[in-house]
Amino acid sequence: MLCAVSYCLTGICGYLTFGDDAKSDILQNYNANDFFVIAARIAIVIAMLTSYPILQFCGRAAIITLFIKMRIFSTSPQQRIEKLRRYLLTLTWFFTSLVLALFIPNIGEAIAVVGGLAGCFIMLFPGLCLTVLAVNLNSSSKWKVRILILVGASYSVIGTFLFGEITTEAIMNDISSASSELSSTCYAS
Repeated sequence: MLCAVSYCLTGICGYLTFGDDAKSDILQNYNANDFFVIAARIAIVIAMLTSYPILQFCGRAAIITLFIKMRIFSTSPQQRIEKLRRYLLTLTWFFTSLVLALFIPNIGEAIAVVGGLAGCFIMLFPGLCLTVLAVNLNSSSKWKVRILILVGASYSVIGTFLFGEITTEAIMNDISSASSELSSTCYAS
């Protein structure tokens, strides 16, 4: 709920300030030499540098768990094999993200596609968790269970809509920009 409120407030304030000229990265609307914009960019860099290892750890743990469930990895490997497995997964994760960063020309394109997934993580999954929690809740008050199920289902529906809408729009924009680039290259030659 906190994420949803903060994102909505940022979007509303950005739109009220800049109208239709608001860019997807709100900091691009401000003077790049402004102290507060520079401080915001430094804060974003610090957040990215400190969150990358945590996200990589979670991703590595998820991949190892998936491989264990698929019976590709052993549940109790030797210490040397476990260390090698962690190194290989970490290096693969790092170099994959590095290659993506090198070949995706604009972060906005990546964010647009990943934005649909953010709708799932912000709204859909918490809504599903709340619904399951409400169904399994041993409560004597039926109205409390029904309200929790209603709120969870509402979050799930909104999250599903956001995922579909944002992902579809990102794909349509990518297709239209690719076709306009192709037509401009055809006219140039």
